[in-house]
Formats: sequence, C-alpha cells, structure tokens
Amino acid sequence: MATDIVKKNKSQWLFVLLLLGLAGSFWAWDRSFDTASVEAIEAESESQSDKRSSPPLHPSQDPVRVELIAVIKSQLAAFRESDFPKAYSHATAGIKARFRLEAFELMVTSQYPSIAHSKTAVFGIILDNGDEAVVNVRIDGESSELADYRYLLKREKSAWKIQGVIRAITQGNTI
Repeated sequence: MATDIVKKNKSQWLFVLLLLGLAGSFWAWDRSFDTASVEAIEAESESQSDKRSSPPLHPSQDPVRVELIAVIKSQLAAFRESDFPKAYSHATAGIKARFRLEAFELMVTSQYPSIAHSKTAVFGIILDNGDEAVVNVRIDGESSELADYRYLLKREKSAWKIQGVIRAITQGNTI
C-alpha cells in the first residue's frame, strides 16, 4: 500500500526533492556570496597594505572621532530613509568602481539588512592613522537584534569615505 502511494505521488515526491535541492543550493550560494564579500574586502585591504607601508592605527582623537561617527550616522540615516544615492555618496571610489548604485542597494538590503534598516547605532573603539580608520559599531536592526560591525574608512580628498563593512564577532559588551 505504501508503495502504491509512492508510485501515485512519484512526480510530487520528485518535485519536493527538487525544491529541497534548490533551497539547499540557494542557501549555500547565499552564504558563499556573504563570505566572498568579506574575503574580497580583506583581500583588498591586504593588497593595499602590500603596496604601501601604512602607519599603524591608534585611538582616534575627538575631532577625527566626531568626523568618522558623522559619516557613518549619515549613511545609516540615508539607508533608513531609503535614500540610496545619499548613502552611496559616502562610499569610496573603489566601492563605486566595483558596484553601481543599483548593485550597491541590492548588496546592502540583501547582505546587511540590519544596517539597511537600523534603529540605533552605538559606537565603540575607533582607531585611525590619519588616512585610514576602523570604527566598531553595534547596530540595533529592524528585528531588534544587535549586531556588531567594523567599518573601514579611508580619507579621500580630505573627506572620510566608507571602504567596507565587516561583521565583527565580539565577546560580552565590548565593541
């Protein structure tokens, strides 16, 4: 009797298996895209540091700290208002060369939903060397889940621009 059910519903079973296979493939592709994004940012940072000898980072002084926080707050506000052209204006020339505005919007909304729909941001340790900076940020996203990120910023034409964002793994309350 069970074999009769299987035979009668064979096409339905095959369809379910196909869907499960596709869902698994999509999940793996989605995760590899996220990992590839992080790996690309890390590789770019490493290749940039290979080309030049960057001065070491140190704790940012108040004037620089205020500038860096303002750039990130402005981009987060633009995301909340769905003003992607304004958010895109805070990206470095390197990011703009790699992503057109539409691709930038898709990347942020699909890979960084807590950033795209943030409620609040708390700023932690901020380091810079005058030309590059790392800003640790804890973001309360749309689903009220806290997520920690490291913003990588670069000074371009006397203005700080966002070069990339990496999800940070932190322990405890330190950001």
